[in-house]
Amino acid sequence: MALADDPTTPDWATFLTRRLDHAVSLIRDKSLRPAMTAARAIIVGLLAAVVGIAVLTMVIVGLIHLFDTTVFRGHAFATDFLFGGILLLAGAFLLHRSTQAGRGN
Repeated sequence: MALADDPTTPDWATFLTRRLDHAVSLIRDKSLRPAMTAARAIIVGLLAAVVGIAVLTMVIVGLIHLFDTTVFRGHAFATDFLFGGILLLAGAFLLHRSTQAGRGN
């Protein structure tokens, strides 16, 4: 044991300061670090979701423009019908999945 870690030595201020510092760091490690890790995970997840939705939207808009100008050559109704049907089916599938997950099946 070092001289400053022994409570019987005259340098009790250093001893108490080290003990208090150890207790504070122990509490910080047990409470603050997990909270910071959870907060970081939530922020990164939200950022990834926002970026993912933006990229998905841009891809869909680009595909609609591509189909309108090249595949259907200006017949916007055909492009709207095709992509509307695809997105409607995707939405119906996701809605069906979410209602089944809520029931526990």
